[in-house]
Amino acid sequence: HTMSDDDTLVVCSDHGGRAAPGRLFGVNRWLMDAGFLTARTTSVVGRGAVGLTNRAVAWAKRQRLNQLLAGQITGPLRRRVSSMTQNTAFVDWSRSRAYGLDFFCPLAGVEINLEGRQVHGIVKPADYEALRQDIADRLRALHDPGTGGRVFARVVFRESLFDGPHLDRFPDVIGIL
Repeated sequence: HTMSDDDTLVVCSDHGGRAAPGRLFGVNRWLMDAGFLTARTTSVVGRGAVGLTNRAVAWAKRQRLNQLLAGQITGPLRRRVSSMTQNTAFVDWSRSRAYGLDFFCPLAGVEINLEGRQVHGIVKPADYEALRQDIADRLRALHDPGTGGRVFARVVFRESLFDGPHLDRFPDVIGIL
């Protein structure tokens, strides 16, 4: 279909309106270095399986099949695929208080491993706010060794950016690159 002078074209993106930053922040690496996350000593899945799963998911997205396929994968298999695509297959849940979530650029997410919310949660609800504040404060204080500038333009709690019935699906702490 060819556009006429009377037509209006609207372009909309649900992934931000700026170019991706030239450098990314390794949330899980930082959480490990800061003592919030502990990796398993042995991997549940091999690197090959993780790579293959991520390539399959990327292919499904390009073919616009991801929603259809997601509805067909259920139960333990769905949780396993999710752990590989979210890079959490290596997490030792019994010793990790927080973990990073692959969000969308320019946002980096940190989730608290909260008892009663996460399957293997270890952080007591009474300790949630203090831990969340500690992580946010440390992220705010980070500086890029290459530029000397702050790593994140802003670090916020999820409820300062989002609201509604699905608020709990967003990371607890969000860093904006």
